[in-house]
Amino acid sequence: MMPEMTDQSGVEEVVAATRTWLERAVIGLNLCPFAKPAHIGNRIRYFVSDASSPGKLLEHLMAELRALEVADPQECETTLLVHPYVLADFADYNEFLAIADDAGPMVTQLRVDDELDEQRHSLRECAATVVPGFEHMDAAV
Repeated sequence: MMPEMTDQSGVEEVVAATRTWLERAVIGLNLCPFAKPAHIGNRIRYFVSDASSPGKLLEHLMAELRALEVADPQECETTLLVHPYVLADFADYNEFLAIADDAGPMVTQLRVDDELDEQRHSLRECAATVVPGFEHMDAAV
């Protein structure tokens, strides 16, 4: 059951679960070589979206990209946009990736565009390895 995002404790619970997933799956299975240094250096921003539609999530994605553009990389190297209320189905997630790619004209205005190509590739590889029920991975990792 997903916690309510109406209070800070709900957001903190989602961030904690995401950190656990990052540590056990992404870092623990070495799915992304860039994750561990950013995590250890506490340079990952976690943004929990309350979006309930792909359109609103796209707005949040663009806002996070803008925040990354102006962030000091010594303080914030990347961001994890957590979306507990939208794109729960893998096919919907893949469709959203295409929509995000089509938002290219907005993205190319940001200096992070070149870095995004590499991260998109990494996201697609990681997404292909994620299976439903990752919250139960503690027995496997």
